[in-house]
Amino acid sequence: MWAVVSDLGWRKTIVYASVALVMVGSVVFAIGEVATRILLPQDLSGSWQVYSERGYYSSKAGGGSRHQYRDRVVHYRFNDLHLRGGQVGPGARVLVLGDSFTFGWLVNEEDSYVGILAANADRELGKDRYEFLNGASGGWGTSDYLAFLEDLGPVIRPDILLVFLGFDDIQRSLNSRLYTVDDDGELVAHDVASSRLKVLVNALPGYQFLLEHSHLVQLVRNVGVRSIISTPGVRAEGLKKTEGPLDPRAFPLARALFRRIKAWCGEHGVRLLVATYGFHRWYGESLSQADRAFYDQTEEFFAKEGIPFGDVVDEVSAAAPSYEGFITADGVHPNEAGHRLIAEAVWRWLEPELLQSAPVGVGSSRPTR
Repeated sequence: MWAVVSDLGWRKTIVYASVALVMVGSVVFAIGEVATRILLPQDLSGSWQVYSERGYYSSKAGGGSRHQYRDRVVHYRFNDLHLRGGQVGPGARVLVLGDSFTFGWLVNEEDSYVGILAANADRELGKDRYEFLNGASGGWGTSDYLAFLEDLGPVIRPDILLVFLGFDDIQRSLNSRLYTVDDDGELVAHDVASSRLKVLVNALPGYQFLLEHSHLVQLVRNVGVRSIISTPGVRAEGLKKTEGPLDPRAFPLARALFRRIKAWCGEHGVRLLVATYGFHRWYGESLSQADRAFYDQTEEFFAKEGIPFGDVVDEVSAAAPSYEGFITADGVHPNEAGHRLIAEAVWRWLEPELLQSAPVGVGSSRPTR
């Protein structure tokens, strides 16, 4: 009898203690939230990048995310194919791969140059004839484009692959080690370590909501991100001039990556197109040694490989001698005017390439996703 009463007493004590802890924790959180909002207000951005099994990251599958930088707020949406945008329509599929510029960092979907190119195709070549699929992701290099293509290309089933050659593609590929070149010049794929902490935290219920609504949670996240970036061996992305000698692995890796992309396209009946977004001259000193050297050889290399290449740097530079007025407040990424400038230059090259690539009706038998 007394044992039962004693057991009930302990259970009540545990329940009361748990309730008290929750109440105290809630009060502490509320105080911290108010203090952070007043003293250290944060940009409330969600999380939209997820790690693949191989260790590279891409946009998440499905849902949306809020992205804020100071007064600029953008809402991204994603479909189940890890692409920025809505459901895939019936037109010929143009899969677009690139870095944060191509993703449309800090601009609305329709204001990105991928969105503008899609609108141009609808207007000039026929409504829904081509479906532009934005698979780009911030921080990507050429190795990420290839890994994403090999993993998800068979599911996406593009008719055309449009790769935008970015600022730091080759250096990022060297750093990521997703692919290396062996002594025989063959490309070797590797699985790389992903952040277990990010995977764990992203899986927590309510984490996305708190990131987009809580200044305190966002502060803790940002402090954690900065600590990871400052860890030796972890490279912070950005427009920083890279000094030092040219890495001898750069050219063999760059050539091997693009040749493998071309081979994948050939095996799957996909037409490969490569373009630039034309900002390279503005940010020339910020290019890594590897990318600066490869960029000087791109026209010759792609011509030799038989890959259509549209370098719009001269057109962009002529239309806008400097980037003033064409970039967002972060000082790096193009704003709406910058995206329109890029789209206008790229479209003049891209339109005739599209007309050579896929006739009306290609892809029309596919189910809408």
